[in-house]
Amino acid sequence: MFYYYKTMIFSVIIFSVFYLLLLPLGGYRSYRPLILRYDTFIPVMIGLLLIFIQGIDILSDYFKGRPLGFYLLFILALMTRYTLSDYKCVDNRACEKRSLEKIIFSGEEIVILPANCTIMGWEKIRHPAHSIYISQMLQKWNILSGEKKFYQPAED
Repeated sequence: MFYYYKTMIFSVIIFSVFYLLLLPLGGYRSYRPLILRYDTFIPVMIGLLLIFIQGIDILSDYFKGRPLGFYLLFILALMTRYTLSDYKCVDNRACEKRSLEKIIFSGEEIVILPANCTIMGWEKIRHPAHSIYISQMLQKWNILSGEKKFYQPAED
């Protein structure tokens, strides 16, 4: 059983290394630093969950006939820590939502947005002319009644 576990760990490590090395291929783009996100990391997380579950199974066999309180408390604390770490991603979506609301409810033809998040894309929009396609999409979805341009000034 333990030999199988070591083989599985080795296989997941090899897969994860190759996956993470192949992920950024395709040349440099401005969104390249953002490529390793929660959704692109899912294959590696599945492998890590398999290792975690198999480790729990091996340790439960080891602790058979012994008190499991500390062991279960450790597993619960570990799962809680990783569950709570996922809430960091929520702030970026909230920033994008606030920016879209500002575009929708603004009476101006060209809206200046904060430069701390992206809007419906990988790159920040630095010139109003680059927001035309997003504005047209928002019109098509009946979110905007007319064309509005927006941009995010560069941070100094």
